[in-house]
Amino acid sequence: MKSKHHVVIIGGGLAGLAAADALTRMGVSIAIVEASNVVGGRVLQGRSPLDGEDIELGAEFLHGGDAAARTAALAFNLPHERIFTGAHGDGGPDEEPAPDGGVALYYMGNERLVLHHDSADPGFISLGKALSKLSTLAVAENDCRTLTDYLHDEGVPSRMLGLARASYANTLGVGAALEQLPLAQVASLEAQWLADGEGDFRLSSGSLRQLCDALCGQADVQTNWQAKLVSCIGDGDGVIVTADDGRQVHGDAAVVAVPVTVLQSGELRFEPPLPQRKTDALRSITMLAALKIVAQFHHRPWGPFPETLHSMLCAECAIPEIWIKRTRSGAWLVSGFATGSYAIALAKLTKACAMDIFLVQLASVLPGALLESLRNTLVHSIVFNWAAHPFIRGGYSAPSTREINGARAEYRQPEFAQRIAFAGEASEDAMMTMNSALVSGRRAAQELAQSLLGCSLAGRARL
Repeated sequence: MKSKHHVVIIGGGLAGLAAADALTRMGVSIAIVEASNVVGGRVLQGRSPLDGEDIELGAEFLHGGDAAARTAALAFNLPHERIFTGAHGDGGPDEEPAPDGGVALYYMGNERLVLHHDSADPGFISLGKALSKLSTLAVAENDCRTLTDYLHDEGVPSRMLGLARASYANTLGVGAALEQLPLAQVASLEAQWLADGEGDFRLSSGSLRQLCDALCGQADVQTNWQAKLVSCIGDGDGVIVTADDGRQVHGDAAVVAVPVTVLQSGELRFEPPLPQRKTDALRSITMLAALKIVAQFHHRPWGPFPETLHSMLCAECAIPEIWIKRTRSGAWLVSGFATGSYAIALAKLTKACAMDIFLVQLASVLPGALLESLRNTLVHSIVFNWAAHPFIRGGYSAPSTREINGARAEYRQPEFAQRIAFAGEASEDAMMTMNSALVSGRRAAQELAQSLLGCSLAGRARL
């Protein structure tokens, strides 16, 4: 059967778009099929009715000065700025304020205490030292400790465990359950993230839609196209991808870049079926709930100090992490992000109830904030539950004690005589971030280029 395209890319998230960009620059004919009505996957925006600006509902930050996401922003000339890294799980807190003077604050809910990034609190210092050691920590093969066990062994006081939960709640996606984090996996991830370089960044103009558009280029993209079956034809004769309504796209090869939840559910089938070793590996990977809640205000929602606030870590609160940004129109966006058990609890509430909990929390944690003023100056609100997204069903994958050893290496292993490659943040050992998605897409493109097209991306890579 004559192929219409060299490569069919199933899934138009960052992983699929990165694969498309890499292959297109080599002159490879590609088609992207995407189940939703827009590409980007977990890079998704809402629109503010106040000023028409995009509001990030998913990914928002470029983690690591030398990592794939920032490299992409530089390659596509997307203006971006460094922000203050506050979460210990992200490598924070920074020692100095960001270039614009921005800092982070830390709220101890049980004590109703606000700490600054340079606090002399002995417990805060102890926590920072213990977590900073993780990136260079040698963990023995038979060391079965969890992150909770490690912190206790390091003498971190119990009063700081809530802050550790808040710091890792979103970084590793496990909500409040530090006891679910194997120390060996956390240390390995910290070491990999250390190689990403220093700093966290966000675009200073526009949204991450610009990155999606740049990666997509002039590719043949078909949205509202939900793939249901990937069929390998004969011995090396290509693949046929069939949609839920019977439409088909033919290719010499395919990149499967859908979220791991789609593969776990069996909604995307393969003929012949995937090997049992791969399906077992896929089913062991955890993708937990994630929820973003955004409040937009006319005026700055806190008092005169600190002058520039980028984020807050909130222990013993409903929303563990808060980010703050001023829009070009002068309005203020305050975003709360929750994963795991935090997100599940919020998702059970009505939007109005969840937003009221958020406002009450902001009035408690933001210095000088008043609940009545927050309610009066609120002009727009969003509660977006990623677990309810029909084609994604979660925030990002996370390490867990139930994950089979080597599961992600098995996930990314090409199948069917190297005709089908796999991409997505969950396929990488350093999972979760935009960096992982971008790296996985380029890796899948390289695999197909070498096995089918007899060429290499080496020397031609732009990102």
